[in-house]
Amino acid sequence: MRLLVALVLLVVLAIAALPFALLQPTPAVEGGVSLDVGAVTHARALVREHDPRQLRDGEVRTINISADEIDLVLSYLLHTVGEGSTRVFLAPQTLRATLTVRVPANPAGSFLNLELALAQTATLPKLTRLRIGRLELPLPLATWLVQRALATASKRAGLALPASLVRVVTFDTARAALRYEWQSRVVTVFRNQLIPLAEQVRVREFHQQLVGSASRYDRVVSLPDLAAPLFAFALARAPHGDPVADNRAALVVLANYVTGRRLAMILPEAASWPSPRRLSVRIYRREDLVQHFVNSALIAATGGEDLAQTFGLGKEIDDSRGGSGFSFVDLLADKAGTRFGQSASASRAAAIAVQRFASTTFTQDAWIPNPHGLRENMTEEVFKQRYGGVDGGAYRVVLGDIENRLANLPLFQ
Repeated sequence: MRLLVALVLLVVLAIAALPFALLQPTPAVEGGVSLDVGAVTHARALVREHDPRQLRDGEVRTINISADEIDLVLSYLLHTVGEGSTRVFLAPQTLRATLTVRVPANPAGSFLNLELALAQTATLPKLTRLRIGRLELPLPLATWLVQRALATASKRAGLALPASLVRVVTFDTARAALRYEWQSRVVTVFRNQLIPLAEQVRVREFHQQLVGSASRYDRVVSLPDLAAPLFAFALARAPHGDPVADNRAALVVLANYVTGRRLAMILPEAASWPSPRRLSVRIYRREDLVQHFVNSALIAATGGEDLAQTFGLGKEIDDSRGGSGFSFVDLLADKAGTRFGQSASASRAAAIAVQRFASTTFTQDAWIPNPHGLRENMTEEVFKQRYGGVDGGAYRVVLGDIENRLANLPLFQ
């Protein structure tokens, strides 16, 4: 009997001590991931190269990604959980990653730190280390957990095995190479699972608000006028609702509308929803500034401020290499949208403040500062000559000017 009591006591103590083993008072990775513009530019090129719409069933392709680009993906995924940071190291036949996620304050510690290592094999990499906080998991247990997670994800995607999609993964000091066989049914499954049912209902409600808002205009509408009813709807139900989730849903609907994308691409159910009247949505008489603003706001609200800032700059670098040219005006709109999206999702109070602003403020310079005096349509060569590239002193001066303009916006006073 005493032995049984002792065993029960040991189990209780072990369970009580587990949070202190898993959580730690300091982060293993300090600060956010350093988002490199070059990595984002390359990532944009990869998306174009591996566009599912251009791939055939059974086609085998290889995608090469750097440690910075893996960091970028992990940073985005961590942001969907909470505040987090990552660090990835690549070496011949090896990948090592450290992840930190901030958890609510508690006596055990405010950070969940995870370290893992993968080793290259003839097919998929194998796990060689998994450490959570102070707890080093035995490899058999760690491997079993990873295999179960992969098997579950594979089953939900309708694939026989994880290896049926990804054939081989290799590592070297510069990049990881992933060789995969495309299966089109994955797209359908991902679309169906991308937005949970509760959020689908929320998106539909804001889509209905957009339909009503667009019906009030004939051909042209300003962004503040179009968006106001959506945020007024969100504000009206904020006392008993989720203002952060409502703001994200409003931005999803607005971003798809102003860019001409169909909501059904990410939410199949939307194919049967009523279509809003097509309008030219403008600010400072320009559609492109609206697109820059709303897209950056959506990325910031869902993926983090750093991610939105870097994607906006990466887009301008891309444009300077053969698109519309580098534009400080576009960058101003990107940064204004980033601040808007970050505030819209920062906290309950901040989300409600954004709703009050967006439902009652109709002057365009309250949303995006007047772009007067900012240069645009510069080729990469001209941009580097005049401003020294993104590390140049002249470029930093213009950035300072842009930040000063943003600081004077009423929403950020």
